[in-house]
Amino acid sequence: MTNSSSSRPSGIVRFGDRANVRWDRQLQAATWIALVLLLPLMYGWSLAFADSQAAVAVPEKVAPDTSAQEIQHNGRQLIHQAYELTKVAQQIDEYEQIIDICKQAMLEDLPIDHLKYTKRLMSWAHNKRGEVRTDEASEVAAEGDTERATEFDRLAMEDFETSILLDNTRWKAYHNRGINFAVRGDYEKAMEDFEKTSELNPRYVNAWFNLGEIHYDTGNFEQAIEKYNEVIRLRPDDTEAYRGRANSYHSLRLYRKALADFDEAITLEPGSAVMHAERADVHGRLGNWAKAAADYRQAIELDNELGRAYQGAAWIMATCPVDRFRDTDRALQAATRAIELDGDQDYRYLDTMAAAQAANGNYEDAMSHMEKAIDVAPESEREQLEIRRALYESEKPFRQAFRLKRATRR
Repeated sequence: MTNSSSSRPSGIVRFGDRANVRWDRQLQAATWIALVLLLPLMYGWSLAFADSQAAVAVPEKVAPDTSAQEIQHNGRQLIHQAYELTKVAQQIDEYEQIIDICKQAMLEDLPIDHLKYTKRLMSWAHNKRGEVRTDEASEVAAEGDTERATEFDRLAMEDFETSILLDNTRWKAYHNRGINFAVRGDYEKAMEDFEKTSELNPRYVNAWFNLGEIHYDTGNFEQAIEKYNEVIRLRPDDTEAYRGRANSYHSLRLYRKALADFDEAITLEPGSAVMHAERADVHGRLGNWAKAAADYRQAIELDNELGRAYQGAAWIMATCPVDRFRDTDRALQAATRAIELDGDQDYRYLDTMAAAQAANGNYEDAMSHMEKAIDVAPESEREQLEIRRALYESEKPFRQAFRLKRATRR
């Protein structure tokens, strides 16, 4: 018999590579018997040997390198420590401690998800520290220390910038930076940040409100109304949103809509002297003299140092076309009081004082105050002021026009 050549592990005997050898029958029979008896034994040896060789061939398990595990463990401990501090941190030094711990954690070989989380923690801490610095800026500014206030604002801005760099989804940092820009008078950048805030968190009411305020301050009253609408949709009892929308309607001469919003605002906050004075302005525009006078009186009762309430009351008492609402002596007293409280840098206060002086026959004083009013007034108001100045020059008082009530749709 012949065996095909087969490859085996080294040391195993190879049989029958002799194809041309002839055996006689007895030798052949004896050989077969021997083979039959020996094969099982040889097969067992063969398996045992193979097992021993296989055991040698398989490499032993290498003991794990614990240094990598230790690094990750240290990193996780630092992250947990920083997180625990976020529950109690309120002061600048506490937020700085969180930032320092996060920096230490980032020096470790952290997994990618741990690294992202650490950056978010740092972002949170920078934003919170910026908020504290902004509060401190307001406090020292109120004390008259503008230099320190400016420095605190600068540091706060750096914190908000860093917070956004670490986590560009931190909407509160965008909002805080927007406020900082607005305080600086950079309305364009402030609006960009408030828009980004409302994009990231559409339900954050303050972003919509601040957008409304900037649009109002820049004379974009239709856009302001849109933003105030969103505030009221999200928070139907937001007094300042109704007030802002009312003033926007007033500026667009949509007086009835303005009046409706002031009514709602005062229902929500009946103790607001400013809103009573503002509603009185609208009543005056609509010729509701009695209601205007009543609102001015209510405003002064609520706050006897509210200059604009005295100014508004003086204007009606000096210029109302209905005789019974005019009181020239009290008009002059109220106009004087308004300037005592708020100064004479507002052309409207000077215009009112001129009207009160003219109502009392003091035309030279009226001319003097009107000339000052024209000097400080915006260009858009000067034409009407010049008309009144001409009246005083001809020794005539100014009277508002009668407003006939009629049905209108707005």
